[in-house]
Amino acid sequence: MYGRHYPIYNKVTNCLYKSNKSYGNKDVGEVEILVGSSKSSSHHFLNHAVKRVVIDEFTYFRFYLDSKLIKEAKFENNKQGKPETLIYNKIIT
Repeated sequence: MYGRHYPIYNKVTNCLYKSNKSYGNKDVGEVEILVGSSKSSSHHFLNHAVKRVVIDEFTYFRFYLDSKLIKEAKFENNKQGKPETLIYNKIIT
């Protein structure tokens, strides 16, 4: 990634793009998906979000689908407070 560094990095692939698009988020990235026949004639399908939570010396990245926690990754932070060592990356049941 060029320029700024973000803890949450999104790569989006779309059949209309010649290449993938990307963007970063600092703490929360939320997406609402609408389906139907056009921008003005679409209906809510789902929401998904990725959230970063820092607790003590750990950083958690949590993925939500329609507000339900689906997956979580836990990192131990380095001396600068940035996530460094992956402890786990698991689906939440």
